[in-house]
Amino acid sequence: MAMYGVLRQYEVDPQSADALVSRIDRVGVPFVDGEPGFVSSRTTDLGTGKILWLATFAGEASARTSAKEDTPQINAQLGWYVARPPQVLVGRVHSRRAGARSKGRQVPLAGVG
Repeated sequence: MAMYGVLRQYEVDPQSADALVSRIDRVGVPFVDGEPGFVSSRTTDLGTGKILWLATFAGEASARTSAKEDTPQINAQLGWYVARPPQVLVGRVHSRRAGARSKGRQVPLAGVG
């Protein structure tokens, strides 16, 4: 089964970036974690007031459902942290491996076949 991701890009005052990342972990992740097919969640602070949040799902339908149904509820919870609603993109995830630095080899990601 193909993996799909929902990428949400938020813009905040750079001074509020850590608070937004923490709020995404506490409030946003529980919304997507309850969706069928949820696999993982990663948040990246670009250091410029832009925060990227990628939630990965086992299947396109689950990702699109999360993008459509979870985003408004998440936005309501994150509202005062962000200048405007996030840009939300859904797409197929092509990277299927993670590096295992300690052994110098690549290992498959859990749940990805």
